[in-house]
Amino acid sequence: MRSAPSEALKQALSRMRWADALSSPAVLWILSALLAISNVGDYEAAALAIAVLGGVAVALAAVLELQSPSTCAIRSLETPNLSVSGSGIRFVPAWLNRLHVWVVANELWLLIAAAPLFLFPRPVFTPVFILLPVLWLLRWRLRGHLTPHTPFDWPIVFLLAMLSVSILVSADVKTSLPKLAGLLFGIGTFYAIVNWAHSEKRIAWVVLGLIGLGIGVGLVGLIGTKWITTGKIIPARVYALLPRAIIQVPGTVQGWIHPNEVGGSLAFIVPFLVVLTLARWNAPVGMVMGRASRILAFLTRRGLLIPLAFTVLIFALTQSRSALFGVAISLLAFVLVRWRRLGAVLVVATVVLLVIGIVRSPGTLQDAIAGEKSDSAVGTLDFAGREEVWSRALYAIQDVPYTGVGLNMFVPVSRALYPYFLTSPDIVLGHAHEIYLQVAVDLGIPGLVAYIALLAGFAYMVYVVYITSRSLQSRALALGLGLGVLAHQIFGLTDAITLGAKPGIILWVMLALGAALWQQGRAAVPFPQPP
Repeated sequence: MRSAPSEALKQALSRMRWADALSSPAVLWILSALLAISNVGDYEAAALAIAVLGGVAVALAAVLELQSPSTCAIRSLETPNLSVSGSGIRFVPAWLNRLHVWVVANELWLLIAAAPLFLFPRPVFTPVFILLPVLWLLRWRLRGHLTPHTPFDWPIVFLLAMLSVSILVSADVKTSLPKLAGLLFGIGTFYAIVNWAHSEKRIAWVVLGLIGLGIGVGLVGLIGTKWITTGKIIPARVYALLPRAIIQVPGTVQGWIHPNEVGGSLAFIVPFLVVLTLARWNAPVGMVMGRASRILAFLTRRGLLIPLAFTVLIFALTQSRSALFGVAISLLAFVLVRWRRLGAVLVVATVVLLVIGIVRSPGTLQDAIAGEKSDSAVGTLDFAGREEVWSRALYAIQDVPYTGVGLNMFVPVSRALYPYFLTSPDIVLGHAHEIYLQVAVDLGIPGLVAYIALLAGFAYMVYVVYITSRSLQSRALALGLGLGVLAHQIFGLTDAITLGAKPGIILWVMLALGAALWQQGRAAVPFPQPP
């Protein structure tokens, strides 16, 4: 007969196993998605709240899982040993070993070289997609692990799962192909950077690459955008002076770039550059600065004003109200973090002015964000038009909450099944004009939970870096990255750059840079408990 203590111990262990199972990221993802789906039909706000809370819970579970000694130990961030003497590859020819090592060491550059095939995909280019699993398997074979673990891993696994489902349910895979290729390229770039940027010098190179990416977006926007010349801020004669070197932009529906897309892309970059411009990039005592660090030190002291002025100029030319609102809120948050008293005064003043404006003229805020009227010439919508588009997105989510309608399929599906009455057929919609609705339409409610988990994990990581790092550089980068992503997500409340769109690579580079900073700090200081 078993003793009472042994029975009690068995029951306690059983409860612990159940608790561990219920707190795993996969179980939380499934449960929160199902709970949100059950409320979609009648309580959309409740469904969205559950999806948000579920995403945060998944991110927190992923963070807690990384702290468990039974799951994975903290890996060294020293430069990996790329010798070929390991038991896994010593029985193959020497030239093949050297090729194996070279491919793994240059994964990031191989992906950059293949970027045109992902960003401008054709059905004939689809075999290039196999490059990603091949690179990952080669890395696993050589280094003994697939990738350094981060809180992003589970959300990305869930996104990939829903991506596969989305392609299966898509009514037109050819229409979905550009977003599929862009999303795969973003995830591949993320892991390539996380595995490459394992030192301060390499992180500095990634920062320079991100700055260059922002300048590149500004240059392409300058010569390829069909500008809105009917705004009240910038006169039309200013736009007449701008060059238009690209007449037919590859990969765009209209053949030209929409100003809001440029504004939303630069919303990532402007706050990031503002923070770096006000920072001072100096080397810690005893550290020998690499070339990239020296370039950043020079730029932050003297030259970063030039790319900042250029991106701000292009950003202003877009007249994107959603992007402007997002950047303004993020810069207000920066002032609040950097100068608390001044920031508190500005926050109070902003809230008071908004309340006064809403009370005196309820439609003023809506018009300020979305515009006073729709314009089919450049595909802009007023607030009423956006509300109609949002309602069609909600209809689609209610009809197919588990899988979504398929990547990039919202516009043809909504035009066919949910007729528009306020939105002219001449207006090229492109997307749902709200990033969270767009993700749910593309990938279903489970995909939305995974996307929110991705953002929540990023917010936690940059917060940890900012409060624990002893390096001014790391803290400035964490703050700049966080504010840039914040500005873009606020932009996404009334507009969208869809997952898989070409400018979306900026998000993945920022996520990877945040993960690299977090990994570096995780090796240097004890890992803090989640708040």
